Amino acid sequence: ATWNTHNTETRKPMSSRSVLAVAVCVALCVATMSCVHAWRGHFDPDRVRVVDVFERADGQRNVLFRGNEPTQVDANGTVYFAYDTVRARMSAVLESERGVGMPEDFVFLDFNLLNVFEEEDIAVERDFFRAHPELGLFTNWATIGDLVNPNNLPERVARDLGRTLADWEFDRLHARIPQLHTTLRT
Repeated sequence: ATWNTHNTETRKPMSSRSVLAVAVCVALCVATMSCVHAWRGHFDPDRVRVVDVFERADGQRNVLFRGNEPTQVDANGTVYFAYDTVRARMSAVLESERGVGMPEDFVFLDFNLLNVFEEEDIAVERDFFRAHPELGLFTNWATIGDLVNPNNLPERVARDLGRTLADWEFDRLHARIPQLHTTLRT
């Protein structure tokens, strides 16, 4: 029999329905953790895109890209920051999407949006730039997201939440977007 350990006084057996629910929950947790771990180190070059380009007065070009986690796995199973692969893909995407080339010498500003539950992956990027400060800077802007999709809310509620975003939005995106804009233009 399976016993409910939360009720130590009566030690009543759990119902088969409860056992099934616990088994399903454990199976989903194990499957989720396996998928998350299996996904590590899989840079997808097709997810790299140019978000914005700013031509400075001094002739320098600043480019904002987006992409997925920029890591790969070597033959020993070690996850590493795929700097050369990411750099080559950024260059190809900039050429194909905007018709301009990537400079040979540039500073890579890595704005990582992973959260505290992804510390292993954050560490890969952070440690790379600690070891190679001449290549760029690492910043982690932990992003949790919201529990509710505003598209699933009544229009009036979504509109009201949008007006007060700065008061409740945990990830502080309303402040980070202008920061990125300023960084791109300096």
